Order: sequence, then C-alpha cells, then structure tokens
Amino acid sequence: MRITHRLAASVVVAVLLSIVPATSSSAGFVISYWGLTSQDRIALLEIMKRDSGARFLQEMTMFFIVTCADTSTHEFAISFDRQKRLGEGGEFELARVASPGEPNSIPYRLQGVVRFGAAEGTFELSYTSFRHDGKAQLCTSGVVEWTLARGHGPGERSPVADDVTFLETGRRGEVVRVAGP
Repeated sequence: MRITHRLAASVVVAVLLSIVPATSSSAGFVISYWGLTSQDRIALLEIMKRDSGARFLQEMTMFFIVTCADTSTHEFAISFDRQKRLGEGGEFELARVASPGEPNSIPYRLQGVVRFGAAEGTFELSYTSFRHDGKAQLCTSGVVEWTLARGHGPGERSPVADDVTFLETGRRGEVVRVAGP
C-alpha cells in the first residue's frame, strides 16, 4: 500500500514539475498603444507579447462617429476583446459580415499592423436604421484611419466621454452589449 502511495506521489510531483516550466514560458507582458483616429476620437490597443516572442491582439477599443443618410450623426465606441495572433509583420484583421436574421449582426472591418513603437490601420462599420418617417437608411462610419503610439502604461490613457454609445463584441465577433445614453 505504501509503495502505491509513493508511486502516485512521485507521478504527481513529476507532472507538476513538467507543467511549471511550460506555464512560465507562456507568460508575457502587455504593450499598450493609444492615439487618435482620423475622426479625432480616441483609440486604444493592447498587445500581449509572450516570452516566446509571439504577439497577440488582446484588446482594442475605438471611439468613432457614424453618419446616416439623413445626415444625423451618432457617437459610438466598440471594444474587441480577442486573443488574435498577429502575423509575422504584426498585421491583423477582424471582420464581421451581416447575417440575416441575427439581431446583433452589425458588419465591421478592422485591420492594422503593430510595430515596435506604433500601430496603424483602418476601421469601418455600417448598419441600417430607420429615419423618423419610418423609411430605412444606411448609417456608416466610413473608413476611419487610426495611428497609435506605444504608451508607457495605463496611467496615460485618456478619459472616456459619458455621451458615447458603447458596443461590446463577443468571442465570435457579434455585438453582445450596447450601452449608452
């Protein structure tokens, strides 16, 4: 009986020792970027750089203005919370196409490239809404360009305005929460 317990304990210790180096090798640190878009709105980007050198898009938040066919404008913010691996040159793309019958199917396209000291790219979002007279209209952000500089920590982030509608995306890219005024 003691031999069985010792053998089991030895196996557990061996497994734990083999896991510890793997866990520490996957550790990393977060690199923050922030700046303004071509619409003079704030954009924030966080990249996770693993000890292995692999870089992942961890989160991106962007504030933007949408203009509708009736010339009305609306301010939004959207947050992408994904673990998307960056390409060899730091490039990435997130996109969602409209899916008929899905209520939160707002199409968008976010693409960019992350370098050592800066990140840049474009964003576009479109949707349909109803005018006051009940007719449908197209609303779009147009192509929003963004250029971000590498920051030195979360203390440098700019405050978020209270009058912005916030769109939060889920793991599959669908808008899962809309909050705002």
